[in-house]
Amino acid sequence: MLNLHLLILIALISFSIQDKNCLVYFESCKATAITITITNCIYSDIDPDEKVEKCYECKNGYVPSYDRKSCISTGNTIEHCTNYYSAYENQLRCSECDNGYVLSGDHTSCNTVENLIDNCISYESVGNEQIICRECKIDYFRSYDTKSCIGFKNCDDFNREEKDNEYCERCKYGYALSYDGSECKQFENCAKLAKGDSKCSECAYFFHLNTEGICERTLCLTYENNICTRCFEGYYLDGDKNCKKITIENCLESDSKGEKCTKCIYDILPDTNGKCNLPVIKGCVQYGSDGKCTRCESYYNAYELKDGTCQFKECKEGEQKIEYCDKCKAGYFEGKDANNNDICIGYDGSMDTSSSDSSSSRNKVEYALLIFILALLN
Repeated sequence: MLNLHLLILIALISFSIQDKNCLVYFESCKATAITITITNCIYSDIDPDEKVEKCYECKNGYVPSYDRKSCISTGNTIEHCTNYYSAYENQLRCSECDNGYVLSGDHTSCNTVENLIDNCISYESVGNEQIICRECKIDYFRSYDTKSCIGFKNCDDFNREEKDNEYCERCKYGYALSYDGSECKQFENCAKLAKGDSKCSECAYFFHLNTEGICERTLCLTYENNICTRCFEGYYLDGDKNCKKITIENCLESDSKGEKCTKCIYDILPDTNGKCNLPVIKGCVQYGSDGKCTRCESYYNAYELKDGTCQFKECKEGEQKIEYCDKCKAGYFEGKDANNNDICIGYDGSMDTSSSDSSSSRNKVEYALLIFILALLN
């Protein structure tokens, strides 16, 4: 009876740690919260190698020392400097100056700019004290020679790789590039407008252009003569040329009926039944054709590969074990929700939270259920 209880416990725990759309689930080490002892420091942590407290953020008017073991007062050391840092032997250096001032090449002074550049808010001194613009105002972009700021509202990606050929390559979300490329106009799910700027000619990713010039969400990756020829990973193309979700676990591509997998994740070979027999090895991010792990998660160097499995390294003194969901299942990609939490987003636009916070709270409930079930078995 004891062996039966143990097997049930292991099975339930294995289930409880699996997040709904999480494919790679792993553990790591993180330094525990400590009491700050460094004067004027507001965020410190224990250095795992030196095993001493180091400050990474000081109060206003102070900066971390070069060795991060203290906070140094900036005072008014460099006139018109707005942001300091500590160099070798704790010599204060400036990294940013007031508007209208330029940082010297050795970062020891902020000098006035004789010929201000329109719409430039930050300058830089290069070469033989040549003054260039380092940062322009919002909706302005540096020119090829960085000596002027070019205005272009709602542009997300401005190309300035060639002289006299600077242009907006991609507009912000919710905007599309006009037909002549001169402005970004408000237009949903469109990347570029057609002649007349009333219809779309090129859609944003995950969207397809219909006959009316409107972009519709699609699960299709490529088209030929307006007919789908290939779907996004995790979906298959049926006989009617529609994309449908593959229900086979860990399958990227399947036959036209979605019954047999033809391509599994991590190059795992489908079995004779068209299934992806992927072993769940915590911390593994790549498998071989034999199902054994070939590469472990390297975050914080927490795992080491041994005999086809990932062995978790013990946490150092002052650290605690934490858990993460690192990769989403087939048909989902990693993204963020409105609260900046990690989520798995489906190609069809569906969202499922897979953050460590939700996983942690859910696991607490499941562990309580484990204890209750074991008590009933006894």
